Amino acid sequence: MKRFALLFVLCLCAVGLAQNYNTYKPGPQVRKWNSGTELRDSDELMSYAQDVGIQRAGPVIIVGVLCFIGILIWTCCRCCGRCRLKNTGDSCKTMLAALLFGCSVAGVVLIIVGLDASESQDAAFTSVPTVIDSAIEWVDDIGSELDGLLVLTENLTSIADELQRVDNGTGIIQNDTLNDLRDATNLIVQASNEIDEIVESAGIEDFRTSFADDVDKYNKQRKLYVNIVLGLLLGLIILEVSSTFLNAYASKGCKPKKNCLRYFTPVIGIASIIILLLLWIVAGALVGVMTGLSDVCIDPDDTIISLSGVDNDIVVFFMTCDRNDNLTNPFTEDAEELAGGFETAQDAILQLNEEINNSTECTVQNETCAEMSRLLLMASDVLGEMGDAIGVNSLDESGNAQQGILALVSCAELNKRYHLVLNVLCGDAGEALGKSTEVILGFAVLFVVVQVTIRLLTDTGLDEDEVKLNQVAPAGQSEA
Repeated sequence: MKRFALLFVLCLCAVGLAQNYNTYKPGPQVRKWNSGTELRDSDELMSYAQDVGIQRAGPVIIVGVLCFIGILIWTCCRCCGRCRLKNTGDSCKTMLAALLFGCSVAGVVLIIVGLDASESQDAAFTSVPTVIDSAIEWVDDIGSELDGLLVLTENLTSIADELQRVDNGTGIIQNDTLNDLRDATNLIVQASNEIDEIVESAGIEDFRTSFADDVDKYNKQRKLYVNIVLGLLLGLIILEVSSTFLNAYASKGCKPKKNCLRYFTPVIGIASIIILLLLWIVAGALVGVMTGLSDVCIDPDDTIISLSGVDNDIVVFFMTCDRNDNLTNPFTEDAEELAGGFETAQDAILQLNEEINNSTECTVQNETCAEMSRLLLMASDVLGEMGDAIGVNSLDESGNAQQGILALVSCAELNKRYHLVLNVLCGDAGEALGKSTEVILGFAVLFVVVQVTIRLLTDTGLDEDEVKLNQVAPAGQSEA
């Protein structure tokens, strides 16, 4: 038993050994959008946000505003009969049509990719409450094991009292040995209570409701807005491209610019310019958000600890013990007492069995010795259950407990749950948000090209009508 206790103590100290679970590593999107800024002081967050706005989000929005102003001025100039493409050949018209068709297909593909990224984010955020609960349920798991252990120690104490009653001063068993058994159970109870107090002091339970609710609320709003934006963009592209090809290739009566839809097409054009501006603003905002998320997720341990002001040794240990060999597990002392108490109880039971087997009184008082042997057999069964609850029965060759309290207070157990949260938030959700940012940013650039191409291709169709009209008019005059 001493070998088992020593193995576990070594395991608690050797926190930097290879882990058998998936620890978080920054993905390609997080590395791509990372600004290189270390977030270590919560008082500098406002300054950091301003820097991200000026260096990352600002340039994107400025480009969008310039495109908006440029296309708006060009549109106003076109309304005055100027700034139009005239006297173009069929090759120019074909090239513009091919460009518009290619851009339209690319736009639809980007929208599909954006919807897929949105679904990936939805799946990630939907699983957030589950993984958060998994981390928080660590408190419940330890509490459940401790409650069961306390019941077992009460049973063992009761057996010790019953042994003393049955012995009734015959001296078959020694009171000192019984006292050793009681002291062992008291030590286990004391260590269990201290572990429970340390767990409660971590404050992990406070995250159970608020965090999950905030994430769920954000995800529902995000999904709604993303689907609306992408849906509007898809509908707008279909309307504008269809209208443009009709203006370019259809007969005069079917051209939206020449029939009853001529009052509707300007509305679509104005809406497109406004949406173009909003698209670039959204793209800039996403660039800023993704930069902030990447700067947190590139080194989440130190960033979270610094920004949240976490100073609880338990939280710090379980967040960083997978990569820091110099940390001391805050449960080490109590875990040693727990394992030591179990070892002492086991030694006491073995000693009591030996005292009964070696007692000469048992040749006279067979029934008394038989009853005590039965009680000791019960005590051995209780010890087996206690070994499972504590975890000493599940120590492997490296000293790692596979179950019980010793497993729950080891580095791997809560650190594994913490990394599960990181893999969902910074991994799955972060990567999906990075793809969404690229999609919106790419679509914003593509939308500018589409708006320019739509106007130029529309000019080629209207220019043909003017040429035909000029050819017909002189012929009618000559006949007259």
